[in-house]
Amino acid sequence: MFRWFEQRLEAFPSAEPSEPPKTLVAFCLHYTRGVWPWLAVMAVCTASIAVLEVSMYAFMGNVVDWLSSQSRETFIAQEGWKLALLAGVVLILMPGIVLLDSAGHSPDVAEQLPHADSLAGASLCGSPVHDLLSG
Repeated sequence: MFRWFEQRLEAFPSAEPSEPPKTLVAFCLHYTRGVWPWLAVMAVCTASIAVLEVSMYAFMGNVVDWLSSQSRETFIAQEGWKLALLAGVVLILMPGIVLLDSAGHSPDVAEQLPHADSLAGASLCGSPVHDLLSG
């Protein structure tokens, strides 16, 4: 399965390398142009995981309130569907999102970004990144 993700990007592009753009935003866009869809997927997955985790804490607070205000005999009958929904989120939805997010972190995507400069054969000297790092 991971091989499919690894083959989504061309690690060694056949295009002749060119001088990187001079502005920081243009520089970043230039070296991430083939990775943008995967970066977007990873951003959406990470944000979804964060929202679900925060929602779980709110839901657990509601469970404590329900337990204090309802009788023990009828609690499962009244609130069981909500607990089942939480179980589905925790046991199915969240692991699925984490799997998709992890698949987006394939070696092809992870390796493309830090080495984009060396793969393209361009030097960082004179680039906005070099200017920022050198002060």
